[in-house]
Amino acid sequence: MKTFISKQALCMAILLASFSMVIYAMAQTRIQLSKKSAIKIQSISAIVGQGEASFTKATKPGTLNAQVNGKTPIVDGKGCLFCVKTVKIGPNLKVPLDPFFMEDPRQGKSITVTNLSLTGPGATEDTTEFIISGENGAILQKESNGFLLLEGEAYYVKNEST
Repeated sequence: MKTFISKQALCMAILLASFSMVIYAMAQTRIQLSKKSAIKIQSISAIVGQGEASFTKATKPGTLNAQVNGKTPIVDGKGCLFCVKTVKIGPNLKVPLDPFFMEDPRQGKSITVTNLSLTGPGATEDTTEFIISGENGAILQKESNGFLLLEGEAYYVKNEST
């Protein structure tokens, strides 16, 4: 007796097997931010200035609005525009940590940012590190290379290939 498998069933089996390999190849670290102690994130800049950065949902799907007002120090000839003390994140958002990685070459003692508004991509499948806010959003305080939760709920997520 011969068993026949349709092309559609065979394609589905291959797709499921491939998907399983992808799931096993990607590990995810998920840490809830705390009001008691800052969660350290080694990949972000240790620069901390004064002011506020806020992230809200943009009208175009998959994008975020970011706004920064503040003053950040230049340390060892490098500055970070988004490395301000207070970070506000709107409800249910995935905010990539890329703006906090950036240490651009700069001259002077500090960078003053007034009403800088940008619209850019939110966290995608390729984003390796991001913050996810809860249903009421989150307010974070940047402390060196980490974040302390002041209000709401938020998680630090890191995707790693295994």
